[in-house]
Amino acid sequence: MNPAYFSALAALLGSAVGALGTIATTWLTQTFENKSQRRLKELAKREETYFRFIDLASQAHVDSLGSAFPDPAKLTPLFALIGKMRLFATQQIVDEAEGVMRRIIDNYYRPPIDFHSRPDEEQTDHNILLNFTKACRGELSI
Repeated sequence: MNPAYFSALAALLGSAVGALGTIATTWLTQTFENKSQRRLKELAKREETYFRFIDLASQAHVDSLGSAFPDPAKLTPLFALIGKMRLFATQQIVDEAEGVMRRIIDNYYRPPIDFHSRPDEEQTDHNILLNFTKACRGELSI
């Protein structure tokens, strides 16, 4: 066999290996980038759902402190968000959200607070979202 063939074959094989290396690197980079983007979108979706729950729970909590009768229309969005959270959130998040809901409902069955006078500290439960937000922070920091 002619030595010129060896050098030509070596050059072709070298080019093929280089091309395969480039293709593999590009594929791995693209796969990692897609996974990262999906993860960021998932975290953003969770964050938005948790923010919405906090907003609605805060409004319902204030309503429950000053009202003697629950308004189902104000509680329905909270039930819906808890249902949505069951699709993707950890069990701890769902349990804490249900705990917030129970505390809001319990507040409706207590005597309404007169906001014109300073309420007793024992009458109000200010931090109903504390455990929920701690659990969310733990999940979102992963």
